[in-house]
Amino acid sequence: MEYFNYMRSGKKLLVIVDPSFESLFKRIRQHNLNSSVALKADTIQHLVFILGSFDKVSSYSANYEAKTEVLPLANVAGMLPGKTKPDEYVIFSGHYDHLGIVPAIEGDSIANGADDDASGTTAVITLAKYFKKLNKNARTLIFVTFTAEELGGFGSQYFSKQVDPDKTVAMFNIEM
Repeated sequence: MEYFNYMRSGKKLLVIVDPSFESLFKRIRQHNLNSSVALKADTIQHLVFILGSFDKVSSYSANYEAKTEVLPLANVAGMLPGKTKPDEYVIFSGHYDHLGIVPAIEGDSIANGADDDASGTTAVITLAKYFKKLNKNARTLIFVTFTAEELGGFGSQYFSKQVDPDKTVAMFNIEM
């Protein structure tokens, strides 16, 4: 868990990882070889992880060059207005983005999108069709699939700022 605390800290850090954690280090390293995403250029993390012993590192210098690209992102949402309590929301969500092919970990380079998270997207669509056909929902039902979950949860973060939490009675996020 300390890894995630470092990632969120915003600090410029040099982290020395004890060799006994080599297998975990390699897994995390493979994950971070992918492109990273930031909302703004000034939010990019400045972290360097080194596998080794603290007593063997006397100094360290690093330079890097970053290429930025602005890309559009879009959530996909639908709504069935409530019949008797339209100002109360029940939300069903999943995400539709997928990693695809990633650096191999233990020989497997396919991130299985049917599981993460086409299953959640399919469930959201199926629930929307079911409740539309039923046509009895007291509360407003919102069906949403998020973008950029695999890159940092950007779609769900945006959505959460658009919906009044005091009007949300329940939310079901369907993941794998």
